[in-house]
Amino acid sequence: MIQRAAHSHFRLDPDHGLPQANSLRELVVKRRLDRAVSYVQTLRVGRWDERARYAAVVGDEAGLDAVEAYALANADSAAAWEILGVVAQRWASETRGSGLGHEVDRSLWPLITERGEWARDCLLRASALDPENPNPWIELLGSCLMLGAEIEDRLGCFREAMRLDPRNRSAIFRALDAVSMKWSGSHELMFKVAREHVASLPANDDGRLAIVTAHELRAEWVGRFQDDPSGRADYLRNPAVLAEVDAAYEATVGASTYKSHAFSKEAHSLAASWFFLIGDAPRLRLALEKLDGVLLPSSWQLVGDPGRVFEAAHQNAGFVR
Repeated sequence: MIQRAAHSHFRLDPDHGLPQANSLRELVVKRRLDRAVSYVQTLRVGRWDERARYAAVVGDEAGLDAVEAYALANADSAAAWEILGVVAQRWASETRGSGLGHEVDRSLWPLITERGEWARDCLLRASALDPENPNPWIELLGSCLMLGAEIEDRLGCFREAMRLDPRNRSAIFRALDAVSMKWSGSHELMFKVAREHVASLPANDDGRLAIVTAHELRAEWVGRFQDDPSGRADYLRNPAVLAEVDAAYEATVGASTYKSHAFSKEAHSLAASWFFLIGDAPRLRLALEKLDGVLLPSSWQLVGDPGRVFEAAHQNAGFVR
């Protein structure tokens, strides 16, 4: 559902352009959750990324209680348990918040653990019912974070997702966050995972822009968690950092031979967030032109408040309101 932002002429698109999102919402509103879940179940090989996004759409519209009731009444529905796992995982994550472990209210940890375990159990059930589906393993990365799972367990979820769907677009981004310093991982491991993934892809695959997320996570750590704006600025000027991202960009969305696909806007949005960070106005403008005013919030969360940053990015690129 594309919505015009109240504070600008830009449009919010949390659905990332999915053509059936509104239809599924309408089914849920009309109390036809069964048909919405059935549609999600039809999305299989070659469409796992779409399935994950549609599962979130259905879960968000229906709400936790309705999805739980449906899953319990349809115990053999893999899609129902997958959707429930997604919604339950978001519930656990919202309970915890986005801060570091020591910043979380200690009184909340029992509740966070309880909700995280429930989400994990739902996702494992979804996987058992449909062993070919990589999406429960991707969502389990979130459960790992809520439950403080070992790094190797997190990597295990990522590897299983990639084994099931080697070209999956979502898994690498979730994995990089899961092994980052913020979640008791390390910068070294995060970049190792990112670079190994990039090396496994065809030269023109825009999944190679995962390296952008790794560098944005590194910059976020310095600027936000170490409270070192000067160090963050130095990092974003590092020639080696700039060269690595440039190589990924020029080989993919920056190439004249780049072929657009259903999720191209995600790649252009990620590139735009990076060029905004480093102050590269010409390439920022090129990336924003590809977005045509559509804001994909997830691409900008590491940079700041998505709406405000998106507005600032257009101003910096020379667009006139």
